[in-house]
Amino acid sequence: MKKNLLIICLILICGTQVFAQKKWYVSFNGGYALKMSPQNLQNEDLNFIFINSTYNMVSDFIIHDGSIEQIEVSLGKGTNLTLSAGYFLNENFGIDMGLSYLFGGKTNCKYGHYFDVGTNHFSYIHENSISSNMFRINPSLVFTFGSKTITPYAKFGLILGLGSITYEFSDLEKDDYNLNEHTFVKMQMNGGIALGCNATLGLSYNFGKTVTLFSELNLISMSYAPTKGKIVEYIKNGKDELHNLKTGEKEFLFLREFTISSTDIISDNEPTKMLNYRYPFSSIGFNLGVRINF
Repeated sequence: MKKNLLIICLILICGTQVFAQKKWYVSFNGGYALKMSPQNLQNEDLNFIFINSTYNMVSDFIIHDGSIEQIEVSLGKGTNLTLSAGYFLNENFGIDMGLSYLFGGKTNCKYGHYFDVGTNHFSYIHENSISSNMFRINPSLVFTFGSKTITPYAKFGLILGLGSITYEFSDLEKDDYNLNEHTFVKMQMNGGIALGCNATLGLSYNFGKTVTLFSELNLISMSYAPTKGKIVEYIKNGKDELHNLKTGEKEFLFLREFTISSTDIISDNEPTKMLNYRYPFSSIGFNLGVRINF
């Protein structure tokens, strides 16, 4: 009987210790992410290409001199805020569920053609910008190394993203007679779910049992292909002309594939179909935050 009682007591003690190691927590952090694994963006359907260039043209449209620069883009760059909750099963292993929002930074480009043909001088300047916002859900596994005041840790998980991409372009044509033409277009693209993965290396500093400060390096590998787009601003020479655009001129469906037939009846009252385009969202960022343990 005494032996059985001793075994029961040991089991209860061990169980209590394991349970005591389990901890709930909530955390909040913010930081900035830089682009990682950027790509060259060029979409012929949407008529954009991200380069910087300047060309000076002479008679017969021959290039006299100029420069050109490729712009590399990842829409994952920008400011991010994260709220997460987690549960430590023991001192070295836990699970984490994070909700974050990306306020993406803009990427700009400009290319201009300047013509000098005889006594006539005119120019064409095109400017592009693209940016993004994204709500992200990030389930992760957490591994800590030791339980001292300063604790290194690592997190590995998946990311699901609900994003929105804003694309803007401006065309300006000028000549010697001030017959200037200026067009500004703003398009928003969304729909669909982005899927990626992330890895985090961090260092936490424990202030007692309740409050923990931490800093971390976060890597995200992800891309996103929106399923629909819409022109939300169309300004021609300072006048709003959006209402003059038909549905097929301002709304778009981005599809992985679709069929085309000579018997198709194209309606201006339906969105225009285009092949989808996958945008890079990979990033590397640094975050600072606070964690409250329960």
